[in-house]
Amino acid sequence: MVLANTDVGSTLEVSVTGSNTMGTASISSAGSPAVQAAAASSWSVSSTILDGTTISGQVLWQATPSLPTTSVNNVQFFIDGSLKATDFSSPYNYNTNGTLDTTKLSQGLHVLALRGVANDLSNAYYSAAVIVCNPPKNTGLPGISGSAKEGKTLTTGNGSWTLNPVSFAYQWNRCDSSGANCAPIAGATANSYVLAEPDVGSTIRSAVTATNQCGAATTAVSNATAVVQASAPAITTTTLPGGAQNVAYSTTLAASGGIQPYSWSVASGTLPSGLSLNSGTGVISGTPTASGTSSFTVKVTDGNSMTGTQALSITVTPGVSIATTTLPAGEQNIAYSTNLAASGGTQPYTWSITTGALPSGLSLNSGTGVISGTPTASGTSSFTVQVTDANSQNATMGLSIMIATPPSITTTTLSAGVQNLSYSTTLVANGGTTPYTWSITSGTLPSGLGLNSSTGVISGTPTVLGTSSFTVQVTDANSQSATQGLSITIAPAGGGGAIGLVQSAAAQGTSVASLSQAFPANNTAGNLIVVFVRASTTGQTVTVSDTAGNTYALAVSQNQTTDGHQIRIFYATSATSGLNTVTATFSATNNHPWLAVFEYTGVSALDQTAHAQGSGSSPNTGLTATTASNSELVFAGLGVPNASTATATAGTGFQLLLQDAPPNTSRAATEGQITAVSGQYAGTFSLPAGTNWSAVIATFK
Repeated sequence: MVLANTDVGSTLEVSVTGSNTMGTASISSAGSPAVQAAAASSWSVSSTILDGTTISGQVLWQATPSLPTTSVNNVQFFIDGSLKATDFSSPYNYNTNGTLDTTKLSQGLHVLALRGVANDLSNAYYSAAVIVCNPPKNTGLPGISGSAKEGKTLTTGNGSWTLNPVSFAYQWNRCDSSGANCAPIAGATANSYVLAEPDVGSTIRSAVTATNQCGAATTAVSNATAVVQASAPAITTTTLPGGAQNVAYSTTLAASGGIQPYSWSVASGTLPSGLSLNSGTGVISGTPTASGTSSFTVKVTDGNSMTGTQALSITVTPGVSIATTTLPAGEQNIAYSTNLAASGGTQPYTWSITTGALPSGLSLNSGTGVISGTPTASGTSSFTVQVTDANSQNATMGLSIMIATPPSITTTTLSAGVQNLSYSTTLVANGGTTPYTWSITSGTLPSGLGLNSSTGVISGTPTVLGTSSFTVQVTDANSQSATQGLSITIAPAGGGGAIGLVQSAAAQGTSVASLSQAFPANNTAGNLIVVFVRASTTGQTVTVSDTAGNTYALAVSQNQTTDGHQIRIFYATSATSGLNTVTATFSATNNHPWLAVFEYTGVSALDQTAHAQGSGSSPNTGLTATTASNSELVFAGLGVPNASTATATAGTGFQLLLQDAPPNTSRAATEGQITAVSGQYAGTFSLPAGTNWSAVIATFK
């Protein structure tokens, strides 16, 4: 190396590294003595390249001695210690023109030194440590790949470069057909470019600029492409808007590519009736006269007679029409709502009444077609509704709404009934909205009768004499109601004179010493009170009393010796009229007693009795002696084990009165009939399964 001014005062050492197949090793020399400055000279030499500068490209390197040129023999130029040039005449240049080509030097630090030699052989020296930093240099133009046709993509390569480029910038240029008169394409600064219609008939060049840490190089421009050819036109419209019958229609077809102007036509199929295609503008317009979907193919032809086609269709909807032909009836004072319906045309719809009027209290929502409100008067209203669509097309429909009056009960009286004979009558209502629902709101029907809530039929077999007053209510489908006070009188059966059941009631107990039951209504003085008692044991005694102070006699009794229960019939004539509670008292606690009380009119004295016990499904009291009178009350009772699950039914000629049925455990039943002729009578019952039973019968005249 050549020592420079920067080395003065420093020591130097050198490191040597050796390598073989086994590896590498390094060793450093001992330090040199301090570098001494050159001996002072009586003259000097200066350089156009100064110490510490960064240089690139072509640089002027020229030396200027301080001696007159007549005293200078030559100037020597050194690069990194190597003599590169000697100049013997002023101006003293590195070469003929004084230009140093730095691109032939490696990037980085270099020492450029001068030695001036005088005629007296004295020397003058100058050295400069400089940094060579050159931008990339193109060694091969960029190339373009891709087809020169409208719509195709061109891609440029970077070309070949020295000095390690780190990035590239691109600019695409549009040139004339010969590749000259180029101009940058706005925005085309990527390494690829899609050819567009303005490029047709031109050539394209790419300009690439490489950059490294030292800066940007001179731009390299590619060779021109072939002349860009036009592509065939393509129709970009893929769907068309629908239309409405009898409503003006217009839409424009669109295309891209090719050479304008375009010419449009229908290649196959037909447009909807009433529409046509403008060949110059691509506008489809007109007023469709029929509904339905029309499919067709349109063709576009460009200025080079190149074509493109597209299959399309247009759906034309029918004109607007009202689908509602009838409206539901309403009811006065009941909220009403119904929707008018339309089809066809173009929504949204607008609704209106053109003639007539809605029922008082109702209105039409013009946006939704809902008729709603609360009608305030009854009757039928006729009117015409109109619907208008978004295209001002309309349709009308004549309609009517019937508003019914509120419900009312037209039945004001009911026929009388006969005790123990089947009874049926039907309540009648009108107005309101069916179906009706019937109910009793106060009072009660005669015992044995019931009201069917759906049909309004009162039916059954009345078991008690007298007049029952009650209030019936009818409720319609809109929850409007009406009431009516009514009554039914039940008379005695014709064959039994005036004998009849007035009232009855029953109670059961569990492990009690006495059992009481009140009559539902007042007793009447002179009427007969019949008391039936079932007790769980055969060894206990039973007495009967009441709050009216009547004295009860035992008519008949029967012990069931196998099962261990007993049944008894007591009777008394009511001494007074008024409320009364009957009590059966047992001689000890009774597990499953049952007490049934009855009030009869038309009889007062005991006539005949019979009793029996047995096992099976057909209990029978046995025959009484012949009765003393034609018209008598025949009263029978049945007892079965408390664990029995059988339900008893009355025998032929008898009506079942009261029963302690399953799942109750004081199991017993009673029945009765009114005779029309004198004779012997037996009480009979039917059970669904055989069991131990006891039965008693008593006739009263």
